[in-house]
Amino acid sequence: MLALLQKKFTFLAGRGLLTFFVCLLTSNAYCEPKSSAKTKPKIKIGTAHFPPFRIFENGELSGSDVEIVKGVFSRIGYDTVFEVAPFKRVYSMASAGELSAVFTMTRNPERESQFFFSDPVSSVMDVFFKHKDSKLEWSSFQELKGLTVGLSLGYSYPEPFLNALDANIFTPDRVASAEPEIIHLRKIQQKRIDLAICEVSVCSWIIGRNKDTLSALTYMKKPIADSRTFHIGFSRKWPEAEKVTKLFNKELTKYIAEGKRRAVFKKYNMVE
Repeated sequence: MLALLQKKFTFLAGRGLLTFFVCLLTSNAYCEPKSSAKTKPKIKIGTAHFPPFRIFENGELSGSDVEIVKGVFSRIGYDTVFEVAPFKRVYSMASAGELSAVFTMTRNPERESQFFFSDPVSSVMDVFFKHKDSKLEWSSFQELKGLTVGLSLGYSYPEPFLNALDANIFTPDRVASAEPEIIHLRKIQQKRIDLAICEVSVCSWIIGRNKDTLSALTYMKKPIADSRTFHIGFSRKWPEAEKVTKLFNKELTKYIAEGKRRAVFKKYNMVE
C-alpha cells in the first residue's frame, strides 16, 4: 500500500514539474494565473450642478441624469469619472478635447459642430417663475414688455425666448454662477426682478429644498416653448467619440425599454 502511494505521488509530482517546464518555455494561455474581471476603461465626463438632473452636494454627485448615464456606461463596459464645475467651464474643456464628453445639454447647430450627440437622456421644459403676489399670466411675450427677467449666462434657451430677448421686449438680468437658479429665485423673493426663466423641475426642486426662504414663489403654467431633450455630447476631438456614441445609444434604448429610466424619474419625482 505504501509503495502504491509513493508511486502515485511521484507521478503527480512529475506531472507538475513537467507542466512547470512547459509553461516556462511557452506562452500557453493555460498557464496564465486566474485573474479577476478585467479592469474597465475609464471615460472622463464633465457636468455641472443642475438638480434634480445633476446634484452635487457634500462632494457627492447624484441625480436622475447621473444615474442613467452611469448605468448605461457600466453596461457597455466603462467606468465613469466625473469632472464637476460650472457648465461653461466643462463645456469648454470637452470641446477642447480635455474631457471625452459633457452632459446633459440641449442640441443646437453650434454644439453639433463640436460634439456627437447621444439619443435623449431626459427632457426639459422652461417656464417663468414669479412671486406669488404677482397676478401676471401670459399668452404672448408682448405682455411681458418692460419687465425684468432673470436668465443664466452660458445656457441654451428656446428660440422664441431668444427672439423676444433680441427684440428688447423685456430687460434681461444676466447671472454667471455655478448655481444661477437660486440667485434668480432669491431676487424674485426680494422683488428685485419680476420673473426668471427656469427649467420647471430644477427651480421647483430648489424651492422645495429652501421652503423657509423661497416659499413665496411659484411659476406660470404656460411653457415658454415645447419641451426640449437633454443629451450627452461626445467631444469630436476624442478619437473614440463616434464609436462610443453608437454603443451608448444602442444600450440606452435597451435601458429605456426595460423600464429603468422610468424608475429613475420616479425616484426623483420627475415627469418622463
